[in-house]
Amino acid sequence: MKTDWKWSLELEAQRVAYVARNIAKGFYEVNGFTVLPSKYLKNDLDIVVFPDINVKRIPNFWSRVKDLNIGNWQDIKDKELLKDIRYLILDIRLKKPEIKKLQNTWKLAEAAVIKEVERVLNKPSSIRSISIYPSNFGPSVSYNVTNKLPADIELFLRFDQNIHTIAEGIISSLIHNDLLFELKGSFRDKEFIIDWLVKESSISRFLQKYEKIEKFVPTTKSISKKERSKLNEISRKFLHKLGCPDVKKVNFFIKTGIPYFNSKPIRNLTWQERRILCIFIENLSSIVDFDAIGQTIFRQEKDYSLWAMAKFIQRLREKLEVNGISGDHIQTVRKRGYLLR
Repeated sequence: MKTDWKWSLELEAQRVAYVARNIAKGFYEVNGFTVLPSKYLKNDLDIVVFPDINVKRIPNFWSRVKDLNIGNWQDIKDKELLKDIRYLILDIRLKKPEIKKLQNTWKLAEAAVIKEVERVLNKPSSIRSISIYPSNFGPSVSYNVTNKLPADIELFLRFDQNIHTIAEGIISSLIHNDLLFELKGSFRDKEFIIDWLVKESSISRFLQKYEKIEKFVPTTKSISKKERSKLNEISRKFLHKLGCPDVKKVNFFIKTGIPYFNSKPIRNLTWQERRILCIFIENLSSIVDFDAIGQTIFRQEKDYSLWAMAKFIQRLREKLEVNGISGDHIQTVRKRGYLLR
């Protein structure tokens, strides 16, 4: 199999429309993603990149992107919108991403990695073709959802990514429907499982023959809470400048050591659950990393387990539901931790 790589301004316009739609619908806000121009990648590799362009020049831009049906991103009906976006990104002299090294590495790894992915997922001969669209924008990778096998997989891959991220996109495309619909999993469950497959399963061993795992894991521990807060504030100002409507804020607060939601105390929590929820509220809309949570819920370092932590957080979400509060307010941020929205 040979992966097909394709870049064009038209594809970049589609990518911008896709990212803008997720911004307008509050998807990135709710799931803890920070939207910023690409120059901030030096501060945090986990940001969602959006171009610093004057979208106000496009009539009703945010309402139009919000209404887009992008199940198939190459079949966006609002062609005039895509044309206008293309003109805007032309103004910033957009260049084709430099990906030659990545292409060469993937060419070496492709056959072995795909074979192992199909074996682990128990989907033999499930991939017919792979098309990768390198992009200057977006999160690390986005994928089409495959509805039948063998699949034609399409990935939008951000220019700074690697073969681990390609594998992540391929796996996501193949098992998205299995996890979310057949197994009734959540977005959080899907992300957790895919992370494990890429970083911990036998697939990881094949990937590491060609590229070190460190390239896949962002150095988020080097980002201080102060810097994270600063980036969030820069992102809010950036989106405001673009004219993006605000996402409604949630009223969590603490009173005499007790967590409250909309003036009512949150009841029936264990002391550990209460303490973790208070930590989330103290860091509202900011990420609380795995280590900070682990220090509270595990007595000894040898007890530390991301799986046990995930189960603890799930129980806390269920306690919120019992109190009439959506458990989705606690969001999983891949490879980093959790946050309360």
